[in-house]
Amino acid sequence: MLLFFGQAQAQTVDILAADQIVRDPAITKAQRLLGNVQLGHQDGVLHCDSAWRFDDGVVEVFGEVRMEHPPSTVLLADYIGLKPDVDWVEARGEVRLDHESSTLTAPSLYYHMASKQARYTEGARITDDGWTVTSQTGLYLAEDALFQLGGNVLAVSDQDTLRSDSLHWVRPDDHYTFWGATTWRSPEFEFTCQAGDLALDTEDDGKRPTGWLAGAARVADGSGTVEGDSLRFGVEVHEAHGRVRLSSADRQTVAHGQRAEQHLSDSLDLVFGDAANPAWLRQIDGEDTLHISGLELRR
Repeated sequence: MLLFFGQAQAQTVDILAADQIVRDPAITKAQRLLGNVQLGHQDGVLHCDSAWRFDDGVVEVFGEVRMEHPPSTVLLADYIGLKPDVDWVEARGEVRLDHESSTLTAPSLYYHMASKQARYTEGARITDDGWTVTSQTGLYLAEDALFQLGGNVLAVSDQDTLRSDSLHWVRPDDHYTFWGATTWRSPEFEFTCQAGDLALDTEDDGKRPTGWLAGAARVADGSGTVEGDSLRFGVEVHEAHGRVRLSSADRQTVAHGQRAEQHLSDSLDLVFGDAANPAWLRQIDGEDTLHISGLELRR
């Protein structure tokens, strides 16, 4: 029942069924369809209680509206409006979009049939593969399971809680891009940042990140905490840059520097300073405290 790629063009909506088709004398440029109405456009079918089809191509549909878009997408609403020069269908009133195992509910949204995209500006709730996600605005690309979310984003699963000002999330790839203040808490780790791009490898037990975080970035896990202006997680080496601070989980060991590296293959930790700001380490062992400083510290 919908739209097209590229530029908008005059869309045609076919009357497939209706108990009555009448013209209201007060509205001479429209047909009114009543009772068990079915409308079709391309490969979509819309079911409703009543509809107006105007001579200029505008179609307005009311009352327990159900739009079926094969093979696996269904849009439910109290109202759906189609305009011949607009590529998006408007849905309002207890809107629900089902696509495979995903469900989006919202007060209103716009849906693009050709690309199976939904966008909203009045808040929405999405459930998908164990996650519940809410945000004020968003674009949901159903076929790609891609979420572009903004405004008080909250994503919760049975173990994870993610909060962000802005989030782009490719769910099948566990790929996350953060465009604002973000916090994530899980049993394996927690982090905060102002921006970042992470892919999480969840094939093995736990979550192994690759990518980067920036802006007063902080990551903590069972072994300790890393802080810096930016953090980079590679396959073989993790790096921290700018005002770096490393601390053990028991806070008995603390190191500061301008840069740090953790080599995963041999568990080698390096902390770097410069002549003006040498790296330093403080380690407490019972009643003894060790202080070390230098251009490079390694463990």
